[in-house]
Amino acid sequence: MAFIPVDFGQSFHAEVFRRGSSYYVLVRVGHDPDRETNYYVEVGLRPVPGCNYLEYHFCLIGAYPPDQEEYYWSGLDVPGDIPADCRKKVLDVVLLATENLLNDVRPEEVFRITRDVDVAGVVLAKHDAVSIVFDRCGYEVAQADVHHGKLVWMMRRKASAA
Repeated sequence: MAFIPVDFGQSFHAEVFRRGSSYYVLVRVGHDPDRETNYYVEVGLRPVPGCNYLEYHFCLIGAYPPDQEEYYWSGLDVPGDIPADCRKKVLDVVLLATENLLNDVRPEEVFRITRDVDVAGVVLAKHDAVSIVFDRCGYEVAQADVHHGKLVWMMRRKASAA
């Protein structure tokens, strides 16, 4: 047996929770009974020291007994037994959770950077999809120059969305 995705049916809801000055959404997206592992998407905003903006991030977390967690910050590190069609479902959850997070927290400025270097193809498409969510939630999205092979974005709430 392999990864079994959660069936969200016709609805999706994610709670935003706060830890200090950081905000998170955590959504269970599937499990692998053979590995005894539950998988969660984490989407978050956390303060950047010395700056007035928050850094956006997303990752996949594998949780397995006894109280162990493994964070997958790059799609290249995600276990191979999670098939492509399920990865698409996981990305859909990332996008929905991002929308919930932005609509709940409504930060003025957000910073984002890729974990991988020289991203292209499917990986770049994933980040483009995240940028579209920011735009739909009322943010101007500006991509900065490549920094050490990583892509960087700054998102600022549009005056009309304030």
